[in-house]
Amino acid sequence: MVFNYVLTVLTAFFISLSALGKKYSNAHAKREKFLNISAFSLLIAAVMWIVFAFTGDTVNGTVVLFSAVFTVNYIVCNFTLYAAMELGSLSKTNLFNSLSLVIPTLAGIVFWHEEFNIFMLCGAMALMIASLLLIILKAEPAESEEEKEKRRKSKAKWVIFNLIAFFTNGLSSIIQKWEQTVMDGQGAFSMTALSFTLVAVFAFAVYLVCALVGKCPLKDDFNALLHNKKDVLFNAVGLGEVNLAVTYLSTRIPGAFLFPCVLGGSVIITTVFSAVFFKEKLNARVIVGILLGVAAIVIFSL
Repeated sequence: MVFNYVLTVLTAFFISLSALGKKYSNAHAKREKFLNISAFSLLIAAVMWIVFAFTGDTVNGTVVLFSAVFTVNYIVCNFTLYAAMELGSLSKTNLFNSLSLVIPTLAGIVFWHEEFNIFMLCGAMALMIASLLLIILKAEPAESEEEKEKRRKSKAKWVIFNLIAFFTNGLSSIIQKWEQTVMDGQGAFSMTALSFTLVAVFAFAVYLVCALVGKCPLKDDFNALLHNKKDVLFNAVGLGEVNLAVTYLSTRIPGAFLFPCVLGGSVIITTVFSAVFFKEKLNARVIVGILLGVAAIVIFSL
């Protein structure tokens, strides 16, 4: 039991590490994002298959089915997160994405009959207010009308990408918990290994189609990938641990504790990362939003 709670805390750090990796990314074109997703997924899959060989896990039809569903959802989630990181700050984007904890938490209450209490209701309300504080568009007096319109469009895109990442990230946790419930808590390594193998293959196939249709030199893209070492490495280490841990813990710790603690802890760590590594300035409204988001997460765990 102690191990499970320690793993929960560590997972919060690794979520922040993967967010940091996406912020470091130099992949601007859509095809480059898919190539990055394929690269770090391939690294995760390779490690998981090596460990899988010693665990005695099996790959059956259930694992294949859930892995396939997870693959499509996961690629969409990571692609939109890359796009959101380009348009917005690390801390705000990660917090917005972290608020997706409400999805698997509610799913646990509705489908797995987990406990619902007044603290969860208060937490949900605080999360909604925190989200509004983060996405409110604040005008800058010195901006021209053209600059204001450009910034509004950029903000709108950021919100759209974040909303897609919000729902798909929450759905990923539901898929993992559902699979582990059906498998009676067995096969965490097989699910993770197969899922990331499919993600790597599918994302690379999409990259190839985009590159060939656009007549883009593959050599240039792979050279650019070599200069994205932090992005690939941080995502491989971070997302590998996160998805394995969430899959493993989903049937061992109540979702109302697991998801708030994992994602809430990542909010605090990522905010520190954004201030230290990217010198992001956090105005009073954003700070209030972040603190309220963290408070909501704490309320969820009561």
